[in-house]
Amino acid sequence: MQVALLNRERNDKAVRPLRDAWGRIKGLRKQLDTAKPETREPIEKEIADLIAGTKDLIALGRQHEERLHATAVPVARHYEVRLLPPAEPKKTKK
Repeated sequence: MQVALLNRERNDKAVRPLRDAWGRIKGLRKQLDTAKPETREPIEKEIADLIAGTKDLIALGRQHEERLHATAVPVARHYEVRLLPPAEPKKTKK
């Protein structure tokens, strides 16, 4: 359960925002192709800011993955099989 919760947290805090940023970068690059020279600079700055933000999100995702791998380590379990004493016969009412 802990692994599932950590994975959900990673998706909410790192993976989805990263995908959103990549989508925004893709859209801005399409705008850049058709932009007039005087409007290119703000678009290029926004792309640079988004790329810098993606580096932070990638680092955050890696931190979550390390926590996930540390949490997902199987726990060694030891079982003992013992013979139970015979059960006493039940008394019946007459």
